[in-house]
Amino acid sequence: MVIQVSEDCIIKPISNTYLGHEMSFTYPSKALIASFTQTNIMTGYTITDNYKSVMFHSPSIYKLNIKKKITFDVIIHIIYCLSLQLDYLIKNYNKCFIGYSDKNILVIDDNKFIYIPNEEDIYDITPNNNKMTITFPFNLSDFYQSPETLSIKTIPSNIHYKSVYFSLGCLIIDCFKNLDNNQDNNQDNNQTDNYEELLDTLIIQNSKLYYFLKRCLNKEPEKRTVLYI
Repeated sequence: MVIQVSEDCIIKPISNTYLGHEMSFTYPSKALIASFTQTNIMTGYTITDNYKSVMFHSPSIYKLNIKKKITFDVIIHIIYCLSLQLDYLIKNYNKCFIGYSDKNILVIDDNKFIYIPNEEDIYDITPNNNKMTITFPFNLSDFYQSPETLSIKTIPSNIHYKSVYFSLGCLIIDCFKNLDNNQDNNQDNNQTDNYEELLDTLIIQNSKLYYFLKRCLNKEPEKRTVLYI
């Protein structure tokens, strides 16, 4: 079965080989591939075609569906994998995602979560001001919005790279709220205030997860952190 992970990435089976699957990109993806291979989120792989292809073995591959109920332990592991991947990308390549979409999360072996965005959704971080210059137009439904991305009126625009932390926090809230039968699952990912309000209604008050999300959703982008303690 062929899986369309993003507009720029597909996964297809390979017959007669132990590796079993090929992840193909439309562009050389060294930084993105390193973010999930060098962190050991994906293991047992072979990179080919000048970083446009990764061959790997897995008995189970699918895209995450957050509309289905996800257990607390799985949500914590999603945080671990996505945070590890993002941290590696920032620290080693000075790159960052513009935001997270639930449609671009690949699940391998049921317990490894990898974010695979489109090429234009990965931006360089300017070292002297920690900002990304957004050069591609986007739809508000493309990913979970932050106050910074919602404020963009013209292209190009500069926003703090920690805008992505807010987006990650919104994604995790959407994963968690499906555990609570009293929550409305039709949250508008353009309404950032709603996510901040929603956090305070979830049954995780004063927990590590609650404070992790509070740090992600800080109104001041430079003060946001991705830290689960």
